[in-house]
Amino acid sequence: MTNPSNPSETKQTPIWPVHCVAGTPGSDIIPEINTSALDFVVEKGRDKRVEMYSGFADAFGNKSDAANMDLAAKLKDHAISHLYVVGLTGDCCVKATAIDGRGEGFEVYVLEEVQRSVSAGENGWVGAKKEMEEVGVKVLNMTSSKGKPTYPKLREDVKEKVKNETNKDGSGKCQWSAWKANKLSKEYEKEGGGYENKPGSKNEPDKGAPEQKSEAKKEEEVKTAEPEEKKEEAKMEIADKPKANSGKKATGKTGETKATAPKGKKAPTEGTRKSSRIGTKRTAPAEDETKEKVPAKKAKSAKR
Repeated sequence: MTNPSNPSETKQTPIWPVHCVAGTPGSDIIPEINTSALDFVVEKGRDKRVEMYSGFADAFGNKSDAANMDLAAKLKDHAISHLYVVGLTGDCCVKATAIDGRGEGFEVYVLEEVQRSVSAGENGWVGAKKEMEEVGVKVLNMTSSKGKPTYPKLREDVKEKVKNETNKDGSGKCQWSAWKANKLSKEYEKEGGGYENKPGSKNEPDKGAPEQKSEAKKEEEVKTAEPEEKKEEAKMEIADKPKANSGKKATGKTGETKATAPKGKKAPTEGTRKSSRIGTKRTAPAEDETKEKVPAKKAKSAKR
């Protein structure tokens, strides 16, 4: 594949089967999506000379006639700041769109259950997630509307089992759908799974038929949870800060330090602050050890 704007630049790309051809059913929006609620539709990949995986630019980053609009400019004109990317395929077009969206300055989220990839391993979805997360894209899992599962591993196991089921006509294996989401909830609870209340979640954390929370209750839960979250963050920040004078307490005046030069082969006298390096032998001299000895030499020359 050659860059239309720079013939000296080339890239390798897979050879894809014919798909999504304009004017054919393959390019139609699926009937499950209410097109009357859409503000606009991006038509990409219109330049036969180059692949266009991302909704923002072609494979070389060109914003040209390969699409019917400049998506980044269009979104910013609509004051859009957060993007939720779903669809086909997770390890190609979804990944490229998410990464380019992040590069354009948007907060980008990819919903894992609402994508399908060509491959599953490092060369597929697993690798795609790593690439996206490295640039700040957040890959999300859809949690239950009842709150946080008390047994996450059990729920994941049940989810995989339900996901592999097929529709009545034999289709839909390994694909997610509304009836599977409903069955997941029932099967998880049947296996003994429960829920922890999540502030602001849609429903009560109870088994059985979903019981919706009132808007007032959700707002109150969120307000109550925010101070607690800030307290936890403050505790973590304090715990992460390095502690001064972590060794023995100083007996002299605050702020005073004394440099004692080593004499002969005698071991250096420990001061009021113990370095974390004391008592750890190293097989080879390190650069920081050399730097530590410089002040001691200066102190010795000062005595002369």
